[in-house]
Amino acid sequence: MNAYTIPDEQMRRGWSPVLVSAGVLLVLAATTSALLVLGRPRGQSAEAAPPQASANVSAQRALACVGYIDVPSGVLAVNPTVSGRVRDVSVQANQRVGAGAVLFRLEDETARADVQQADQNLRAAQARLKEAQKGPELHKSLVAQEQAAVEAALRDLDAGRLIAKRKQKLAESQNLSSEEAEAAQQQVRKLQAALQAEREKLHAAQLPDPQQEVIRAQANVAASEALVDKAQQALRQYTVRAPVAGQILRVHTQKGDLVGPQSPQPVALLVPDEPRIVRAEVQQEFAQRVALGQPVDVADDTTIESPRWQGRVSRLADWFGPQRIHPPDATPAVDVRTLECIVQLEPTQPSPRIGQRVRVIFYER
Repeated sequence: MNAYTIPDEQMRRGWSPVLVSAGVLLVLAATTSALLVLGRPRGQSAEAAPPQASANVSAQRALACVGYIDVPSGVLAVNPTVSGRVRDVSVQANQRVGAGAVLFRLEDETARADVQQADQNLRAAQARLKEAQKGPELHKSLVAQEQAAVEAALRDLDAGRLIAKRKQKLAESQNLSSEEAEAAQQQVRKLQAALQAEREKLHAAQLPDPQQEVIRAQANVAASEALVDKAQQALRQYTVRAPVAGQILRVHTQKGDLVGPQSPQPVALLVPDEPRIVRAEVQQEFAQRVALGQPVDVADDTTIESPRWQGRVSRLADWFGPQRIHPPDATPAVDVRTLECIVQLEPTQPSPRIGQRVRVIFYER
C-alpha cells in the first residue's frame, strides 16, 4: 500500500471533502520542508540559511564515493625476517613507540653460537696475520744466511784449488804420488758441487715474496670480520624493532608462538606518526569532476550521527586501477576502473580512526 493512497473501504464509507483537502495540504507541506533541508549548504541550519541559499546550492554539484582513513605511508605489517619461537613481547595495542624500539624477541641461542664461532675464527685469522707480518724480516735473514753460505763455499773452493794445484806440481816433480794429486782434484770437484748447492739454496730463498703472505693473511682477516658482521646481523634479526616511530594498532603474537616471514598474519600492525588522510576511489566515468584543491566533506559510512571532517584533494593518482573498496551490500563488479584520490584533512579537527570507512563528498562549483 502506498503511503499516500486511500483504502477502498474508507472510500466506500465516504470521505469528507474537507478531510481530503487537509490531507493533501499536509503532504505538500512535508515535501516542501524536505526539499528545503536537502537544499541547504553543508553545515548551515534552517534558521541561519540566507534568502539566497537556494540559488547558491543550485550552482553547486556534489560527487559522492567511498573511502577509508589511512596515512600516506600506509599501515605497516611487522614480521620477523627469520623464523623462530617468540621469547617475549615488549609492546601492546595502542602503545606509542619510537623508531628502533624493541617490539618482540625470538629465541636466538643458535645465532649467538654462530657469533661466537665467527669471533674465534677472526681471532685465529688475526694471529696468522701477525705471523705473516714477520715474514719479510725473516725472509731477509734467510737470504742473508744463504748468501753467506755461498760465500763460504766459494772460499773453500778457492782453497781446494790452491791445494790441488800445489799437489799437482809435487806429483809432476815426483815428490808426491799421483794418487794424492788425484784426490786433491776430487776434493775440488766436491767443493764445486757444494758451491752450486748453496747457490741453489740462495735462489730458492729469494723466490718467495713474503708480502704476498701478508696480503693473504689480511684478506683472511677481512673475510673473518665479514663473517662476524654477518653472524651479528643474523643475531639482530631475532630482535624485531619498530621501523619508524608510530603507534601499535594490534599485536597478533604472544610468548611461545612460532612465527616467521611467511606467517599467515603479521605479528603486529604499526601506523607511522603521519597526518591522517582519506583514500577515496572515484569511478573512471566521474574522474573528470575531481581536481586538486577541491573541497571535500567526509563522514562515517555507517551512521549519520558521526562527526564530519573537512579537507581538500591533495593528490590524484596517475592511473586507473581496479576497484578495491566495495560497498558492504554490493557484489564486486568484474572490471570497474577507479582513480585513487588522496584527501588531506584539516589539521584542527579531531583525528579519525585508521581504517574507518567513510563517505567522501566532492563539491563542485
